[in-house]
Amino acid sequence: MRQKQDVTRVKSDSIASRHAHRFERFLGEVKNGHSPLTGADAIDVLQSCNRFLGLSDPFDEQGLDIGSHFRMSSSFSNKGRMLYNAVKVLRPSTMLEIGTAYGMSADFLLSAARRFAPDAKLHTIEAGEPQFTLARESLLDRHGNRVHCYKGLSTDVIPKVIDAAPAVDFVFHDGAHDSQIYQSDFAALLPCLQPGAVIVFDDIRWFDKHLTSQDPECYAGWTAITQRPEIALAAEIGTSVGVAMIGGA
Repeated sequence: MRQKQDVTRVKSDSIASRHAHRFERFLGEVKNGHSPLTGADAIDVLQSCNRFLGLSDPFDEQGLDIGSHFRMSSSFSNKGRMLYNAVKVLRPSTMLEIGTAYGMSADFLLSAARRFAPDAKLHTIEAGEPQFTLARESLLDRHGNRVHCYKGLSTDVIPKVIDAAPAVDFVFHDGAHDSQIYQSDFAALLPCLQPGAVIVFDDIRWFDKHLTSQDPECYAGWTAITQRPEIALAAEIGTSVGVAMIGGA
């Protein structure tokens, strides 16, 4: 069953290019309800998910286990289908993810790439443990040299990624949710973002008072990015996801 989502235009420069055409096709997928994964890909991702859900090792001192934390912090269902269809429509060559967590969003991206963009590579960054170690082991086992995992904060690791991948055309930002980090990460990535590169920001209105007492002003950071001259097209999906495209030929 397709789950349609509202799409709100934020910025729409008058441009005509194959990149803009693909961006519009992707937004059309969102509005009409994301196409489902192929049966084989859905089963493959589900099997990976089930392995993590079964992990009962403790995650923190409050008694939360890894399987429960995985369920709380991972991308499933509609968000996973959004990422899968983004790759299906946009056909990126080099992808970057900020915030690997346990690797579920990376699984959706790489499963789609295997079918629709077979030469695509994914570079993914995670600072937390045990997320980094568990995700790296799972992703390398399932996707081999098509994925490159980096441990550390995005502000420290992005320069290393640019050295390894000087031309990036798809970014999924699901790392630290903070206005200043959104903007500093975007600025750091600009040298490698190709014309037509698409950047997806997750949780653009995030503010969890259980985790932080100060509003991180995510939406202000997202808005500041959309107003930059490098951004040609931008839209919001529902209330939580922002997607933008770099201009150029």
